[in-house]
Amino acid sequence: MRELLTADDLFAHLMILRGVSNKRFILVEGDDDFGMIDPHLDEKVCETLPTGGKSVVLRAAEIAQEQGVTGVGVVLDLDWADLLYPRFQRSYVFYTDFYDIDATAFAPRQSVIGVITNSVKREKLRECAQDGMGSLLESIVEAAKFVGILRFLSERNRWELHLRDFPVHLVIGEGFHIDLDRLASVVMQRSPRAQIEIEILLSRLKEESLKVHDSYRYCSGHDLLAATAAIIRKIGGQVSSKSVGASLRSAFSCHDVSSSKLFSDIANWGQSQGVKLLTCT
Repeated sequence: MRELLTADDLFAHLMILRGVSNKRFILVEGDDDFGMIDPHLDEKVCETLPTGGKSVVLRAAEIAQEQGVTGVGVVLDLDWADLLYPRFQRSYVFYTDFYDIDATAFAPRQSVIGVITNSVKREKLRECAQDGMGSLLESIVEAAKFVGILRFLSERNRWELHLRDFPVHLVIGEGFHIDLDRLASVVMQRSPRAQIEIEILLSRLKEESLKVHDSYRYCSGHDLLAATAAIIRKIGGQVSSKSVGASLRSAFSCHDVSSSKLFSDIANWGQSQGVKLLTCT
């Protein structure tokens, strides 16, 4: 299984591929990543390889550098880089524009609007979004932001909150607004090893939210997709966060590529080696 791959395993696999191909290889953290990247790569000269996570891809790329093997790049989720720790400053390391690949795919809001409008009945959507689609998008980002702030605080303060695959639908209340009391309650129920009391957690969450100037920076792709799917279901649509994510990654266009630093970094890396990697530019 891929999650059991070590960096040495991955490097060995790369060497096998290098023996039969002179392509550039871009290592990505998970299976969903290549769904957005691959359509914009020239498959004749470059391909992605999904792996077992950040530490594995980084170490495998470092081994390649140490062994003098060129043409191996890495796409990393931005996560909390710049906020809690520095970025890896390597020419072959490319970060997602936002928290992760799905947060990057979500950023072109017109694509999100397209997914919503094609998932529910028009009359029901107009009834629930009387202030326009912008209000629904704000509700989605708001929900993801507050869950993200808890992710951030837990990481920074070592609270040991269990936020992986968080059920965002459980904390979206009336008017599609997030219920912070319910959020704190669900988080604590899922976190038997939590190093903080619920009252303090709720207080710290509210305090930290007032310091956040860029809400979207705290939004993970999982939470954005989960909130989108939850709101669509509340309006009467039948979707999953997985299907929403697949739709948004598929909708990431050449126009979106042209304004993405992730793809710009990939293109520049290819140019430095005399190869045009992207089909859009």
